[in-house]
Amino acid sequence: MSANEGNSLWPRFLASLLAGILVVGLTACGGGGGGGGVIDPEDSNAMSRALAVKFGGVDAERKEGDPPASNPSDPENPTVSDVPGEEDVTPGETKEISFNADASPSSALAALYAKVTGSDDYFEAGVDQTQSLTKQTNAPITLSFDIPENLGAGEFCVDISVGDTESRTSESEQVCFNVRPEEFSPAAVQARLQGTWELCNGRFLETGTFQGGTLSFSETEYAETGCSGAVVDTFNDTLQYSIGPAFTADDGLFANEFDAEVTESDAPEDVGLQFSGILRVTEQPDELFLNVGEENGSPSARPTGFAGQDPYLRPQSNGGGGGSSTPLEDQAWSFSVNGEVTQDGETQNVSFESPEPVNGLSVPQQQPDESDIVLSDSFSAGFQEACDQFDGEAQVEQLDFTRNGGGEVGTVVELIIDYFADGTCTQDGETQQINVDVRLTYNWTRLE
Repeated sequence: MSANEGNSLWPRFLASLLAGILVVGLTACGGGGGGGGVIDPEDSNAMSRALAVKFGGVDAERKEGDPPASNPSDPENPTVSDVPGEEDVTPGETKEISFNADASPSSALAALYAKVTGSDDYFEAGVDQTQSLTKQTNAPITLSFDIPENLGAGEFCVDISVGDTESRTSESEQVCFNVRPEEFSPAAVQARLQGTWELCNGRFLETGTFQGGTLSFSETEYAETGCSGAVVDTFNDTLQYSIGPAFTADDGLFANEFDAEVTESDAPEDVGLQFSGILRVTEQPDELFLNVGEENGSPSARPTGFAGQDPYLRPQSNGGGGGSSTPLEDQAWSFSVNGEVTQDGETQNVSFESPEPVNGLSVPQQQPDESDIVLSDSFSAGFQEACDQFDGEAQVEQLDFTRNGGGEVGTVVELIIDYFADGTCTQDGETQQINVDVRLTYNWTRLE
């Protein structure tokens, strides 16, 4: 008799586990961040759960319900004023807002409250005595909000209030955040960046090929201006890069932060050089503006504009970039997953092919970040569905990511996951050992 014969939990467990596997493949590995699909900013509870609020660099505590209510008839209530009415934010950025708060002469500020309008919880940050003594005469207070990377376009609002040492609470004031279009999120910008770009500067042709989080850069010197004639010399660098939040550049248009480090170079002494720059990728026309800043320059000295710089363009052989610059939400990809699930030495094959193309937003554009957390959450849901109680541990043992292509039609993305779980499953009073090894290969191919 095989290890699974007579095991009534195995079919139910496998079905639930595979449901978690498909959740991972279709949503959790998306190019955004924060794990698991795009957040609607108008879903107040989802918005609140994804938001982080800080005061003085310390995370505010999340609490259920509403902040303490204000008593409008008490003239000694603290007050809040000058809260900005509206602010623009970009997915992935940290947004700071400043406002004034005032406590009565007989008390001092003790707490700051922030609540996503309409949500079931709120944030509370304590104010220590030193801070309180400086906040009795409309001194400015600054709160910072970590905006999730996978936040969709729309608007959400936050109600701000304060409490004093006499347990009195101010009336609240509201700030509303307008989420900039998804095209300026780090994931969307990186997707548009994929592929090859060129800039001819006199006799020097600069070529940059972006593949995932890697930039292959070359500078080719030609004998004649206009990058023509015989090749005189070629220089190559390989850099690892990341895209940061959007901001308003000197010309009043959006740009994104760009950080890179040289990992390989024809000049060995250049390995380790770091750059804190900015970039802007446009589609009509198809142009890349890149200002990498100074070698080993501080992020605080990051450039703020592109004055006097010419854009990089797609090589003519690529037809001006083709489909590689199409926004992720407009791309269609095939999706399939194949592999094996082994329980106590008994192996079953797994095979799934999506009958419909999937949206490009669900396709990982680089090695997924914090994938062990995302995967653990998804697989744990499978265990919980199959068992009244599951006790054990699970972990990702291997996670390999490859990308063949620059994002154009025909690009293939592959993600290999080796996942192991060991524990006990109790169902209807019966406890059995669960020992599962999952090895899967996810495959996405761009169709259009």
